[in-house]
Amino acid sequence: MILLHIGALMLALGLTPWLWARLLTPRQDAATTVAWWGPLMIALNVAVLVGLHLAGIPLTPDSLAMTHAVAALVTTGVFLLFFRRLSGVLPEPPPRPLLFCAALFTLLVIPVSHIAGIDTYKWQDLAGNVAVEERIAWFIHPLSLFGFTPRSYSSAQPLTLASIEMLGHTGVDLGFYILSVASGLMGLAGAWLLGRHLFPSHRQAAWFAFLYVFAPVFMRYNYWSTGRGFLLALLPLYLLVALKVLTPSPPLALLRRLALIPAFLLLSLLLGLSHKAGIIATVLVPLAFIVSPVFALLRGRWVLLLAFIITLGGGLAISGEGPLGLGWRLITRFAWLLPLAIVGLYQAKGKIQPAARVMLAGGFATLLLSCTPDMYGALVALPFVAFMATLGISAFSPGQPLPLGHRAWEPAVAALTLVAALTIVINQSTDSPNRSVYRAARFLEQHDPRGPYRVEAPGKARAQIQAYVSGCPRFSVQTSPVMPVQVRRPPLWTGHPAKDARHWIDYLRTALGLSGAGTDWYGTGNKVYTVTLSRQAPAPPGMALLFTHGEVRVYGPRAQE
Repeated sequence: MILLHIGALMLALGLTPWLWARLLTPRQDAATTVAWWGPLMIALNVAVLVGLHLAGIPLTPDSLAMTHAVAALVTTGVFLLFFRRLSGVLPEPPPRPLLFCAALFTLLVIPVSHIAGIDTYKWQDLAGNVAVEERIAWFIHPLSLFGFTPRSYSSAQPLTLASIEMLGHTGVDLGFYILSVASGLMGLAGAWLLGRHLFPSHRQAAWFAFLYVFAPVFMRYNYWSTGRGFLLALLPLYLLVALKVLTPSPPLALLRRLALIPAFLLLSLLLGLSHKAGIIATVLVPLAFIVSPVFALLRGRWVLLLAFIITLGGGLAISGEGPLGLGWRLITRFAWLLPLAIVGLYQAKGKIQPAARVMLAGGFATLLLSCTPDMYGALVALPFVAFMATLGISAFSPGQPLPLGHRAWEPAVAALTLVAALTIVINQSTDSPNRSVYRAARFLEQHDPRGPYRVEAPGKARAQIQAYVSGCPRFSVQTSPVMPVQVRRPPLWTGHPAKDARHWIDYLRTALGLSGAGTDWYGTGNKVYTVTLSRQAPAPPGMALLFTHGEVRVYGPRAQE
């Protein structure tokens, strides 16, 4: 059965969404197919799990495998109806720079440690819960899929991860690696296509894709990919479709623009399902189109640089930091992209094309939001900052007026970008459990695989252990017969920019909710396992020593129920 499950996983992640991508882009190259394969893959896996849940069918590897087999058969039939033969599966090969970036990213995100990253444990908790409960325990309302009800997060990532872990029998480490590679390839292909739309040469498009995928923000959330990583992977394709739908075009292109509206709506939905910041992106991007005509008046390098300085001044006011603190915050998020962006603005002169005006409008707005302590603004800002940075890269090519210009600078920029990406990976890995904590988690998984139980451990060890055990994510969500949607009142203005920004960020995360719903984070069971990290730590009263490795000890009930 395991081989059948793994075969179904290949259908769920590969064949079915790939065939649909080829149907939607029959005359395009591999980059276009991969860019569309990603969101279709996410949509397919989310739809299958949600559909089975609503139908009351237990979410097991067998039910998932059967559903994906049927979906693959139907998709293959539709594909053959249009293509007549399966040879149409393979599009034109991607350009070499894209292949190089894909191979490099795949190597960089190899999990050299156990689970690591930002909030990775929370996302694994939900994915693990699906496998244990055989249902989507937090799905009590459509708002649950967007993370606005008790114990729910934006659900695209945990549902996709649950499909991988259940069908592939991968465990946590390999499951996250497969997800990270998929997310990275999707983001790389989407960034390449967006770069092709924004820049006149393939070389500039390649630089845009390279800077985007290996930027600290992208690496931070796609090494052990979380919902924020999904958001970043989807954002370039979303922007590309938005530019094609919303920017002026000849009348003959009207039908083509109308045909892209369903794709625009799908991507907007997936952004919201990936992370709450995606909902903000679907508001900010259309606003950038509305504001962008103003940038037709901002001609000349000094006017753009002045606007950039004013933006940073506003960012300083809402940052709650001094200039040095804000500078360090922006460097850790964008590394060399901001200095390159300044060079790009210095080089910008003359008439600015409509698409570039939109990117500049979005860049200034989101850069302002990137100055706050949280990372939400930086997520949305990345494609816009990468656009301006690519303009800066172009300034170093031969024939440009800057005295710095020659291609010796390009390898230096590439090396610095990769060093920053590798630094993020190393830093993330330091947050992983040590060998003894991991061994304790594996012991609990074998000792009590079903639970439910609660783990008590100091510091991060609690979350690290919970990621690898099936007994902990068994939370319960209580509901009442009537659960009206509540809209929280916006925060009052205090007149202090940093405090007001913080209040509004917190508000937007919980603006919607349900009355009459609550959660028990560890279910109704009262079984507890206590983990100590030092031999000098006292043994919990009334508990027996069950496991020891190094300094780590696991205590549990003396008589198992």
